[in-house]
Amino acid sequence: MPRVLQVLEATIGGTRRHLRELAFGMQGAGWDVNVAYGLGRDPGFARDLARFELAGIHTHLFPMIRRPAPVVDLAALNRLTALLRRLKPDLIHAHSSKAGFIARMAGRRVAIPVLFTPHVFAFDMRVSPLLLSAYRKVEQKLMPHTACLIAVSRAEEAAALALGYAPGRVRYIPNGIPLSPDYTPPPLAERRYDLVFIGRFCRQKGIDLMIEALEVLLKRRPDLRVAVMGSGSRTCERHLAELPGWITRQPFDEAEAVEHLLEQSRVLVMPSRWEGMPYLLLEAMASGTAVAAADVGGMTDVVTDGREALLFAPESVPAICQTVERLLDDETLQQRLVDAGLARVRDFTLERMIETTRACYEEFRQ
Repeated sequence: MPRVLQVLEATIGGTRRHLRELAFGMQGAGWDVNVAYGLGRDPGFARDLARFELAGIHTHLFPMIRRPAPVVDLAALNRLTALLRRLKPDLIHAHSSKAGFIARMAGRRVAIPVLFTPHVFAFDMRVSPLLLSAYRKVEQKLMPHTACLIAVSRAEEAAALALGYAPGRVRYIPNGIPLSPDYTPPPLAERRYDLVFIGRFCRQKGIDLMIEALEVLLKRRPDLRVAVMGSGSRTCERHLAELPGWITRQPFDEAEAVEHLLEQSRVLVMPSRWEGMPYLLLEAMASGTAVAAADVGGMTDVVTDGREALLFAPESVPAICQTVERLLDDETLQQRLVDAGLARVRDFTLERMIETTRACYEEFRQ
C-alpha cells in the first residue's frame, strides 16, 4: 500500500477542511495516510485528530508556527526529517506556506518527492511589501524541491506559472464538497434571514468591511434580518453588538451548523480580501443561497459572467452595499442565481477532487 504524509500548520478554516477530507478520501482510495500538524490555531482541529486516529490515520505533532521563527522552524525541520526516515512515505503533501517550506526542505534531505498546495501563496496575501518580496524569493528558491504544485484555483495556478513553475509540474485541482443527489433546498421565501456573514473575524475575511456595510444598510433598511457566524476579534464582536437592528450572532461552528444557517438565509455576503477556492461559496450554492462575493481568488472559477453569484470590487464598502441591495430588491434575480448555483456546484464534487488528487499522487510518487 502506498504511503503519503500530509503536513499542515494552518489547522484552520478551509485548509483544515481540505486536509480532513483529503486524508479520509485518500485512505479510501487505497493510500496509507499519516498527518503531521502544527500546534493548532483552531480548537476544533482536536476533533479531526480524534477521528483520524479512530480511522487508522496516525497523527504527529510538530512545533510549527505561522510567523517566521528560525529556531522553531529548525526544530520542526529536524523532527520532520526524523519522521520521514522512520515512515519512509512514497510522497509528502504539504499545505500552506509554513508547512510547505518545512516539508520541502525535509523532503530534499531524504529524497522524497513533495507536492505542495499553497491555499493562496503568502505573497498574494495583504502584507507589507518587504514581506511580499521575501515570500516570493523563498518560493522561487523552493521550486526545484517541489515535485508538483497543486493549485486549488486558476488564480493560484496562474501565480505559480508566473513565478516560474514549469507547466508540467503544476496541476489545477479545485476543492470539492459532498453532494446529495436527492437534496432540495428550502424556498427563499421561507428563510429566516435576509443576509448572512459566515467566517473568522479576521482581515482576510473582511469582517471590518461587512460591519461598515451593515452600518449603511441598516440605516436604509431597519427591518433587515441579519445573521453573523464567526469569532476571533473582540473589537469586531463589540462593533456588531453596537449595531442597531435585528442581528443574530453565533460563534463559528462545524460544517453542519454552517449548512443549517445557510439554509435559513437568502443572501450570503463574502467580502474577503483574498481566497483560494472557498468552500463556503460551494456550500452556499449547494444550500440554495444567493451569493454576493468579492471578486478575488477562486471565485471566478465557479462564477461565470455573474450567472451563479454577483461579484463586487474587493475592499469597497459602497460596492458591497450596492450589490446586496440589488439582490434584496430583486427576488427573481435571487432565484436565478440559486438555480444556476445548484447546477454549477455539481462540477465541484468531493469525489472529483479525490480522484484527480489520487491520479496526481500516482504520477509523482517515488
